[in-house]
Amino acid sequence: GFSVNAALGGADEVCTVDVSSKFNEWTARNFTLNGLDPQDSKRYEFWAQDCSLFLKGAVKRKRQWDLIVCDPPSFGRSKEGVF
Repeated sequence: GFSVNAALGGADEVCTVDVSSKFNEWTARNFTLNGLDPQDSKRYEFWAQDCSLFLKGAVKRKRQWDLIVCDPPSFGRSKEGVF
């Protein structure tokens, strides 16, 4: 929901990170349902990765954003375990 709303609200770029590739697929489908092109790689990114790892890589690459929304799940499962 946050990614779609950011895109609809006029964000220049939206970077979605979720440990679940299935959730990223759902997000991309919601982009399409809302008239957005999830294949527009200049504006939208979808990463299936633990956000801690993603942010460490982003620091190394000196990536910056104006706003970051962290919405952790109350329960989740990944290759690293259950949280």
